Amino acid sequence: MNMIFLKNYAALRCSLTLVLLFSAFLGRTQNIWLDHNENSITLDLNRPFFEGDENFTFPSLAFNIYGRYSVSEKVTLVADLPFAYSSFSFSGFGADESENNFVAGNMYLGAEIASNDKSFTTELGIRIPTATDDNIGSTVLVFSNYDRTESYVSDFMDIGARGNYFLSLEENLQLRLRGGANLLIFTGGEEDIDSELLADYAGQFIYSSGVVNAKFGISGQAIITESDLDFDERVVNSLGLAVDFDLNGFTPGVGVKLPLDQDVREIIDAVLSVNFTQKL
Repeated sequence: MNMIFLKNYAALRCSLTLVLLFSAFLGRTQNIWLDHNENSITLDLNRPFFEGDENFTFPSLAFNIYGRYSVSEKVTLVADLPFAYSSFSFSGFGADESENNFVAGNMYLGAEIASNDKSFTTELGIRIPTATDDNIGSTVLVFSNYDRTESYVSDFMDIGARGNYFLSLEENLQLRLRGGANLLIFTGGEEDIDSELLADYAGQFIYSSGVVNAKFGISGQAIITESDLDFDERVVNSLGLAVDFDLNGFTPGVGVKLPLDQDVREIIDAVLSVNFTQKL
């Protein structure tokens, strides 16, 4: 990581590009690459690999604690508590800089409603603006989940709804199609920041053998309300692969997410995920 990048953290937070801004603000519920058990608790660890990553030391990462509890056969309550930790150091140009940060993110509360045959689910929820004020930890580690970084952005409330359709292709193979909308509401004191309407979409192939479960697909986001943006400035996409193993109720998993947009690839190469789910 060079000195120019270090000096521009504030700009990175506010105006890397518009495409990064709206991907940062897009609200989601649980990570679509995780195993969604009806009653469970999950620890999801995400480590971004930046261009010039030598300044960030282990264990710089973002992590989410998810909880799911079914109140009926069709309705599951969902909660998400996001956190991030960064350890950063820089030496050069006659200066030695270091900073360690632990930050809390925006809490999510919501519900998932399933159809009778579980082929369609609806997600409804709100992300409460509880994030810690911006610093290097939250500024940089948002890119651990660059398509869900609303978890770390302060002074924004997100209200979202989305649907998931599961189509059985073979005995152990499904196609998942996902789409939804988000209303992003600014809760800070500035008067020149508008609310925004955003959309997200995804397509996944899901293989389940009972013990081994794998997901592969593309997810993306788009901003609807900024009419002065070109199409390539409105959308950001990523390619993902995840595998988990159901070990009698305890499910460890690994995954990798690769940005497909040049603007994002100039900042990060990939995001590695390790997660652990315990059924309740």
